[in-house]
Amino acid sequence: MQQKKTIPLSGDRTLLLKYDSLEDQDEVDINRIVKIDFSNIPAELVTIPVLLAQFSIYLSELNEKVNLAKLNMEIKEAELSTEFRETYKEETGKELSNEKTKDKVLMSVKFKMVKKLYFMALKDQEIMNGIYWSLKSKDDKLSRLASSMNLGDAVESMLEFKLKRFNYVDLRLVRQNNNV
Repeated sequence: MQQKKTIPLSGDRTLLLKYDSLEDQDEVDINRIVKIDFSNIPAELVTIPVLLAQFSIYLSELNEKVNLAKLNMEIKEAELSTEFRETYKEETGKELSNEKTKDKVLMSVKFKMVKKLYFMALKDQEIMNGIYWSLKSKDDKLSRLASSMNLGDAVESMLEFKLKRFNYVDLRLVRQNNNV
């Protein structure tokens, strides 16, 4: 689903940003979006908030995935512990010690599979965390650069040179009720 964001500029001009979720892209060049393109600072300034917001959502989704994977692992551990204790008691008439129960759970193929899913979710979360903080660092650096620039003029000059797409975001300069 395409989303839109507008940035008011001087006079009756507005910068219209249109973008799809990065998940809809065939391929996203992470190295390109985390580096600052000094030849296109105005484009960087207007597109970085869009990217940062999208990656913030992706990171939140992965945090949820990790929490659910951890919950599933804990549930599986409890189920297997109960199962092993009950089976051992039926077979021997004795109680299985906590240490032996834990060992049996850790050696269980079912538990190993669930724990592997948890570790895979953690890996995905850490990768996304790295991308998010790289984008946040880029945003901070661009904010410092922006304080010394007239953003409206810079954006207008950028669009006069026909830059229409940057960082997976479509850029269009519009006048109130008239397209430029």
